[in-house]
Amino acid sequence: QKHFAANAAHELKTPMAVMKSAIQVLHLEEKPSAEEYEETLELCLETTEQLSQMVEELLVISNPKEEAKEEISLKKMTEEIFQKYAGQIQEKDLVVWQQMQQDTWYIHPVLMRFLLENLLSNAVKYNRQGGSIRLTAEIKENQLHLEVADTGIGISPEHLPHIFTCFYRADPSRNKEIAGNGLGLSIVKTAVEKMQGEIIVESEEGQGTCFHVTLPA
Repeated sequence: QKHFAANAAHELKTPMAVMKSAIQVLHLEEKPSAEEYEETLELCLETTEQLSQMVEELLVISNPKEEAKEEISLKKMTEEIFQKYAGQIQEKDLVVWQQMQQDTWYIHPVLMRFLLENLLSNAVKYNRQGGSIRLTAEIKENQLHLEVADTGIGISPEHLPHIFTCFYRADPSRNKEIAGNGLGLSIVKTAVEKMQGEIIVESEEGQGTCFHVTLPA
């Protein structure tokens, strides 16, 4: 618990330091220009959004409350998530392939969005140029089976057992240019457990990663 709190404080402190530095620099200017005000405001807004997302993720991890199920369109949810990362998908020239047995599912919307957004954002961030992302959803033996696969950098065997640990980032020196706070897969695991499901991962370094999620239908 102390380790978690220390890591959480560190991750929250970094974006706050960025905002503080930007405001201090602006404050030192005798007559800041409109452009300088706008740049500082944009930086603070972007950093605030990062902080807000991080706080929401920490709340999901720490909150034992069960979420209520609702009927949702999984296709619409995934399209909204992919739209959020459309710029990165286009920049990397990624091919997105989806296959869903049905569109409407009776599931926990908040937890499912956290699960899908983190898995899909990772599939985009860690993918190779010209790679692909595959998402499938189908019913097998009264269970919802989700698969999210990418053709990215993969995860080495020594890091694989630790990827669901809070704040763990495999080979941070290699991925230092890829944005992240090490909470994503911990959020995924927590969401799956709260939905009374299971998740397993298969990965080959340099070839890609596939997450298999099984949930009660």
